[in-house]
Amino acid sequence: MRRALPGALSPVLFFAAAMAAPFVLSNQYYVSVMTLCAINALIVLGLNLLLGFAGQISLGHAAFFGIGAYASAILTTTYAWPIWAGMLAGVCLAAAVAWLIGVPALKLHGHYLAVAAPSLVWIARSARPVREAIRLRESATASASVPAHKK
Repeated sequence: MRRALPGALSPVLFFAAAMAAPFVLSNQYYVSVMTLCAINALIVLGLNLLLGFAGQISLGHAAFFGIGAYASAILTTTYAWPIWAGMLAGVCLAAAVAWLIGVPALKLHGHYLAVAAPSLVWIARSARPVREAIRLRESATASASVPAHKK
């Protein structure tokens, strides 16, 4: 018989290691790489729940991630909100937009639903602040956003 404790304990240990890593690692490069890995792991976890367990396809998943991330970044950098409050507000805003889009979209069937999801991504990319952020990102060099690796 298989024990339930190691399987249930592994996410807790992973979360504890991820939270302790910035304090243990002295190299900023490793911390930024681990942060990006953790963010992408959360996105994949959401896609796994939707695609793997529910069997539904999400073509607008990136738009909700972008809305939450952009709201969090604006609140913490422009308005000097604490990081945790900015992240919570970003999650709440993304959830509110998902609910506003999801309720009418659930009434669609077949190909209409498949067209509605990518159109949300198109609408999110065409918003003025997002276009400005994309323009700034494309004008900056890629090496400036990630700290250099130091041995």
